[in-house]
Amino acid sequence: MSDKVSEMIERVLIREGRDTYTNDPSDAGGPTKWGITQGALAKWRGRPVTALDVQALAKDEAVAIYRRDYMAPFEAIEDESLLELMFDFAVNHGPRRAAEALQTVLQRIGYYKDRVDGDFGRLSREALAKVQNMAALFYAVKCERLEAYMRYAGRAPANVIYLGGWANRNDQFERVFADAGAAGVSVA
Repeated sequence: MSDKVSEMIERVLIREGRDTYTNDPSDAGGPTKWGITQGALAKWRGRPVTALDVQALAKDEAVAIYRRDYMAPFEAIEDESLLELMFDFAVNHGPRRAAEALQTVLQRIGYYKDRVDGDFGRLSREALAKVQNMAALFYAVKCERLEAYMRYAGRAPANVIYLGGWANRNDQFERVFADAGAAGVSVA
């Protein structure tokens, strides 16, 4: 899976604009390079960082941040399509919000009985293991992600300008079907 994870990280780097530094005043992320925000870099380094620190961020450090802070929480997911969706979801919304979306779907279909808390731990993994139709689960999580984008734009109307791009990003994720029977509509 390590090669697959590296490939997923490379695809995120491309979606995030590679080594382009941005500091769009209308983007709540603030200074960003490789898709890594100033806040994410400060968390990684364990100290405050400046916009210049973000601008100087090297690719190998960005990859390490993605691997530890955005991929690692979900590496127990065996389904590669769902893993990549959750990883990208975490990059855009944070790992906690991504895990909440998955827990919400698992709870809705009756497999997750605990509180939706954004911790993709043992109970979440056990619930995920019960899913019979990963394709339907995958698309339900995609819908949760689109709703998260729309709620975010609703709370911060200046971000409505990004909504089309966010929706297009979400649409890039398609389920790779393992067999013809995976296309059913029921998650249970």
